[in-house]
Amino acid sequence: MTTRPEPGPSGRGSRPGRRGACRPGLAAGVAAVAVGVLGLGGTAFALSGPVGSQPPSSGRGAGSASLSSTAGPSTVSIVQPAGSTAAVTADATVTPAATTSACATPVTFTLSGTVSATAAGTVTYQWIGSPGLPAQVRTLRFSGAGTQRVTGAAVRFKTAGTHWAAIKIVSPRAVISNRATYILGCSRRPVTVSATAAVTPAHTTVGCGKAPPSATFTGTIHDAKAGKVTYYWELPTGNGPVRSLTFTAPGTKPAARATVAAASDSSTESGTLVVLSPAPVSSKPATFSVSCTQPAPPPQYYVQIVPPAGYNEAEFGTVGGPVATTMTANYGTRPYRWSSTGLPPGLAIDAATGTISGTPTTGGTYRPRVTVTDSSSPVESYSLEFAFVVSYPPVVTSAPPLPDGTVGVAYPGVTFSATGGDGDYDWYLALGNQPPGLSMSASGVLGGTPTTAGTFIVNAIVDDSSGDSGTAVRTLVINPAQ
Repeated sequence: MTTRPEPGPSGRGSRPGRRGACRPGLAAGVAAVAVGVLGLGGTAFALSGPVGSQPPSSGRGAGSASLSSTAGPSTVSIVQPAGSTAAVTADATVTPAATTSACATPVTFTLSGTVSATAAGTVTYQWIGSPGLPAQVRTLRFSGAGTQRVTGAAVRFKTAGTHWAAIKIVSPRAVISNRATYILGCSRRPVTVSATAAVTPAHTTVGCGKAPPSATFTGTIHDAKAGKVTYYWELPTGNGPVRSLTFTAPGTKPAARATVAAASDSSTESGTLVVLSPAPVSSKPATFSVSCTQPAPPPQYYVQIVPPAGYNEAEFGTVGGPVATTMTANYGTRPYRWSSTGLPPGLAIDAATGTISGTPTTGGTYRPRVTVTDSSSPVESYSLEFAFVVSYPPVVTSAPPLPDGTVGVAYPGVTFSATGGDGDYDWYLALGNQPPGLSMSASGVLGGTPTTAGTFIVNAIVDDSSGDSGTAVRTLVINPAQ
């Protein structure tokens, strides 16, 4: 499994990072994009990033993939029956991947993607990347192996540049998909170049647990005038190398083929042919998918646990809420005898019925192991380990009324507080109408020395380490210096 360092979020308020890590805000995200001007094919384009050379890698592993790469996207393992593992993968796409316009009005780029799992369970994810992407964490529930399509908010630009978007799997463990780059070029001249893409096979079925198959991308590039065209493949395993075609006359030529291996035996992924010059344009994404068929059931003389629906990463209860779920078994000789280890505090299993019940007292993700033993001689037994999520109560914030402050006079520290969540809080101020000179500490203390008089809205946000958050809003008056 290959992972990449997580980029900082964009479009959020300034805040101290948890335990000292920096969290750049919107201004830092914008400043990180370097803008240059390149003359391509006689037409000027203002583009950011290494356009016209090697494009930024968008693969799920470090570096860029070659056209014959067989490396799969980043995956995260989740526990399966009998100690086996299953994969969760993600593939991000932005449409169009590249386009050229006069840039008189904003151009819309649409984010979409897929999240695939090879077994039942719950997956949480969020969009990350360039400024303007939605930051909220969303949840997907899989009843079995399969793929679910996800969408992100449309983003709009009218300044030439290169941006990227990716899907971050938050749980069962953090991992990031390919970085889908998207390019806007600005020109008032007609665009003479276009591209198409296809993939073979478009769908493949394999046995569950077998090595995933490969798919081959093919494409064409059309230019309405003579000249040199540079292009690359944007693939789920990473951007391919920049290549070129020379047109001695108007016409259509094939692009180099690109072969990649599917991420897993249950996934859906896509590739796009991206032209860099004489103008940034791209094909429509070409999509391929893989599904799997389950092996035959085991012989009936073995006892086997039948897990409840959504057992893997199932959210069975909140702190203080009653829980009752029954495990069942097949085969073997009845009656069965049940036992378990690692259940959340407050829960127990009934040895005769297999019912897990009680009232959870502590939030978190637990991985209990349930064992069933039959009445045969010699006895048969079977164990199943699964994730059991006990969600925390929601974060609730509070703050006293804020006393007036005076320019140049140290403001008395005012402490904001919160309850709920997992108790590991991190406070910061949202961007907006912040009082200049004041800041919020990670522990929730508002302080500093005001530098500007006026009436301000203090929007304090608190996060906990489980991903829950809350907001406290207060009005603060800063008087002129005496």
